[in-house]
Parts: sequence; structure tokens; C-alpha cells
Amino acid sequence: MNFNFFKFKPITLVPFEPNLIDYSMLSKDQIYWLNNYNKLCEDVIGPELMRQGKNDALNWLQKRTQLISSAATITSSLCLFLSVFHFTIF
Repeated sequence: MNFNFFKFKPITLVPFEPNLIDYSMLSKDQIYWLNNYNKLCEDVIGPELMRQGKNDALNWLQKRTQLISSAATITSSLCLFLSVFHFTIF
């Protein structure tokens, strides 16, 4: 069977605030999607900010659209596990 599906397309490109994301809760597919969205934000907005000479805004954008590795989720999960393990030992 062949199915056709509609897809959503973002109409505003604003990066998510990385400090508000718990990466340990994201799947690899979600990290992949977020990395693609971040790249889209930087590819579309970055050149316009450079053209306008808005370096502070460009730096802000680049800090929020950095590549997220799946190692970040492993590290977060490991820290959470060790914290829980530490507290349950006593």
C-alpha cells in the first residue's frame, strides 16, 4: 500500500532555547529532527543577519543552533542514573 501524508512546514524560524531542553528525554529521531530544524534556522536567518551586519544577533543564533550529538543524551542519562543510584545506596 502506498499512502500519501501531508507534512507540516514551519512558517516562523526561531530556534529553541537549548537550556530548556532535557536532552536525556529525546530519542535519536527527535535529535535528528532538532538538528535539521536548527540547521534550517541558521541557513535561512544567518545570511540575512550577516547582510544587515547584526553580529550580536548572529552570535545569539549560532549559540542556539549548535549541533546536538547523541552523546549528549547518553551523558545526561548516565548522570541521572548515577545520581539515582547514589541516593538509593544509602
